[in-house]
Amino acid sequence: MKIVNLKCENFKRLVAIDITPKGNVVILSGKNGAGKTSAIDSIWSGLQWKAGKKVNKSPIRTGEKFADVVITFEDFIVYRKWLDSDKTYLKVTNREGMIYSSPQELLDKFIGVLSFDPSIFTTMTPKEQRDLFLKIAEVDIDYYDNKIAEVKERRLLKGREVKMLSGEREEITIKDLPEMAIDTSKLSEKYDLAVERNNKIAQEELNYKSNEILIRQNKDKIGELQNQISDLLNENEESKEMNIARKKWSMVNRVIDTTTIKEEISNAYAINDQIKARGRNNQKFIKLNVAKAEYEKDTEELKSIENDKSKALANSKMKIKGLSIDDSGVLYNGIPFTQISSSEQIKICMEIGIALNPEFKCIFLRNYTLLDSDSKKVVDELAEKYDYQVICEQVDSTGEVGFFIEDGEIKNEN
Repeated sequence: MKIVNLKCENFKRLVAIDITPKGNVVILSGKNGAGKTSAIDSIWSGLQWKAGKKVNKSPIRTGEKFADVVITFEDFIVYRKWLDSDKTYLKVTNREGMIYSSPQELLDKFIGVLSFDPSIFTTMTPKEQRDLFLKIAEVDIDYYDNKIAEVKERRLLKGREVKMLSGEREEITIKDLPEMAIDTSKLSEKYDLAVERNNKIAQEELNYKSNEILIRQNKDKIGELQNQISDLLNENEESKEMNIARKKWSMVNRVIDTTTIKEEISNAYAINDQIKARGRNNQKFIKLNVAKAEYEKDTEELKSIENDKSKALANSKMKIKGLSIDDSGVLYNGIPFTQISSSEQIKICMEIGIALNPEFKCIFLRNYTLLDSDSKKVVDELAEKYDYQVICEQVDSTGEVGFFIEDGEIKNEN
């Protein structure tokens, strides 16, 4: 829906204007300060005063008591009046005069994103362009970015675990390890018995030698102690008998070599340590495979999320061929928006503006004067292609371009 007629009185620099647009491209021309911007602002403020007030805080022309604007569309008419008491009144009727009960709600629903000025988009930073693109495309890119960050963090931790587990395996130096650990307690018991036997043998040998010494001493005393001969002889006999018994016992019980037993125990501990290491390696191998599987799963999930993100952008409200985004900003055919030609930039901006206003088929170009001939040609072609009304400001002093405004009034129509 386009603007059929615009009447405005006492708005900012305007005295009174009455414009009936012709064609798709409507040019408001005049010298600087003539009232061109005021004419565009009157439309903006008349349709959405709450938002327009941020720019036009004092809409009434200096020295006047009121300002009003009448914007006639194909299906309805918008009346807005401002009083010097800082009050504003809005009325919307159909072409037959029927009054709508909720005029601002009607305009908000009809207009959509009114304030989009394609030329302003080119002056934004890449981040601002990206944020606006995501807002108007109605894609919750934060959802996908948060999911990607979450999976990347999880995959990073899993990668560290894989690296750690890969370097934790213990060296196995003994070949042909038995499946079960050796019972070292039995070997220790065998060793203790052998030590006990050997100690007893050593003690018996010591006793044997002691008795031999005693026998010799007693023989020396025999000559001196005749009265004790009988007792000593008896004692000798007893000692001889005991030694005979001990000798026989010693001949039967040989000393056990504990060196081999100690070696068996040492080997058993080494083997058992290796068996335990093998078990730990098996557990680590299982954990390693699980970690690798989870890492690969996260990698596939990242691909899936990235794919879903691409599909969401492709199916978004903003379907302009060749237009996309990345973390740095808006791209056109894979090239950053800031690096494409000025005519391509204005083409993309125009198509965004058109996409944003499917009902209110009117967008504004405040910097039309600054566009080169190629960019102006793009504006003309797109306005005709999509049957859109493009209202432009152009600095001109000849009075031979568009609606020529001078001192707040229309002086000439071309």
